[in-house]
Amino acid sequence: MKPLSELVLGLSLSGTAGIEIWIPPPRAAAVGTPYCFSSTPFFPMHFSFAACWAEFTTLPLDTAKVRLQLQDLSLRATPKYTGPLQAIIRMVREEGYTAPFKGLSPGLQRQFVFTGLRLGLYDDMKRLFAAEDDQNGSVLNKAAAATLTSAAGITLANPADVCKVRFQRGTSVEGAPVYRGTLDAYRRIAREEGVIKGLYRGYHANLLRSCIISSAELVTYDTAKAMLLQWGYKDGTWCHITSGLTAGLVATLLGSPADVLGTRLVVQSGDTKSSIWSLAAKMLKEEGLSSFYKGFVPNFARIGSFNVVMWLTYEQLNSLFLGISKPKIEDEMTLDPGR
Repeated sequence: MKPLSELVLGLSLSGTAGIEIWIPPPRAAAVGTPYCFSSTPFFPMHFSFAACWAEFTTLPLDTAKVRLQLQDLSLRATPKYTGPLQAIIRMVREEGYTAPFKGLSPGLQRQFVFTGLRLGLYDDMKRLFAAEDDQNGSVLNKAAAATLTSAAGITLANPADVCKVRFQRGTSVEGAPVYRGTLDAYRRIAREEGVIKGLYRGYHANLLRSCIISSAELVTYDTAKAMLLQWGYKDGTWCHITSGLTAGLVATLLGSPADVLGTRLVVQSGDTKSSIWSLAAKMLKEEGLSSFYKGFVPNFARIGSFNVVMWLTYEQLNSLFLGISKPKIEDEMTLDPGR
């Protein structure tokens, strides 16, 4: 465990300049020290900004995934979308160039809250579950930590997730309400459907989906990067890309069924009521087992690219903030070694 002085912000008096805030520098990592996400000050903000950038760059793939998942693949229906690229091209042709970016505003809101919490608190929770003689923790402990932080994040971010998917569905669902903007969507959903039945519609499926995918991403990236570093790979771009793609693949394989169920529950509006289990049974009976992996390719394209962009961005921010803050802090501690 780190001492309390390294977990909180310190205050120092600087003559007549008043009170200035300083941040204790991170300890120098010894050889063999486990990789730690929260190695810089204000690390939740790093994750939030990295996730928002990843959300923006990969949103068209996510919108294509949602459209593909909402299609009826029963024998009576002819699929409108056949693949991620075809879906994006058709959306642009029929709805305009901004169609693939529908839901951007609530998507950014979701990522800022959800990812900031699920990744920002991950190391603290991991240390809480880890044994005294095991700083890095087992895979089971990592999964437990990631699940708890993901549950906290999606509980706060679920309303934004509902709004995002409602925008992304566009006209793919007949009779779907049209919202003028994000605030209008929040107000109308809360007023017409209720806070619990509207803004938290599909919460249990969303909770299951988010915990599975987020836990798989976190634990896989953490483990993959640690293994690559142990094998002698440099902590650089290719290490981050490889770890991110691995995390994306594992998350897609494990989370696709919950992702499809969550998307279908969230887009329901009005008095339509379906439980996650009744919807799963209906899909299995009418569309077959493959319906649970509907949109798998765009889903992996989205989750894989999202992880690559997010982790690369975070690692760059990590290095940037360490490079800016460390020299100044070391100078201050040299002037006042008693701090």
